[in-house]
Amino acid sequence: GMTLSGSGVLSGTPTSATSQPISFTVEVKDGLGAIQSQTYSLTVMQPLALATATLPKATVGSSYTTTFLATGGETPYTYALTSGATQLSGEGMTLSGSGVLSGTPTSATSQPISFTVEVKDGLGAIQSQTYSLTVMLRPAIATISPTSTPRYTHAFVVLRGLDFTAPGLRCYGALQNCGVEVWFGSVRAVVAYASSTELDVITPLQAGTVPVRVVNKGVWSAPVNFTYRSYFYSSIR
Repeated sequence: GMTLSGSGVLSGTPTSATSQPISFTVEVKDGLGAIQSQTYSLTVMQPLALATATLPKATVGSSYTTTFLATGGETPYTYALTSGATQLSGEGMTLSGSGVLSGTPTSATSQPISFTVEVKDGLGAIQSQTYSLTVMLRPAIATISPTSTPRYTHAFVVLRGLDFTAPGLRCYGALQNCGVEVWFGSVRAVVAYASSTELDVITPLQAGTVPVRVVNKGVWSAPVNFTYRSYFYSSIR
């Protein structure tokens, strides 16, 4: 899509990038008929773009790092925030010039944080894109009662703690709207009731000591041990 006019103007809109520079020879002829020529190389690059589409979720109190990626244009790339810097810094998050978003979020957000990242390449071309970052709460188990049950039996167990569900949310039965799960080892328990501070569950059939963990919308709690006791028999003679 490129042409050279008789007045020496090379112009057009390239349609694709080239793996190798395009080599061509330009000839100039003056009014007396003298001719000179020279060979040139033209490199057609991909347009500058931000390749990062979405961001992983962040969790309160956990270190967060993600790197924005750019394509096309000419390196080096330089990144900057053009909006949303205040909201991010309020969550303890910063964006470096090399495109690394990092920090340790201090509080959960009721709505995703919206911000705009701008990338500038070595030739001065600029592109920007708006992103959303969700900061989640990490559930925490404070107590589990009882802490054991005979092995290979179902038991009714109550977990108490923090951030099992969104504040004020209560769910019964199937819990389709709570997004909370309780796992005994590698087996998922049945959750009969859920609130932000309490979970009532029916244990799965297991044996031995297993870690119990709560998962709230993909965020896992630290484990708490639960024991399936062996049966003991005695005989009187």
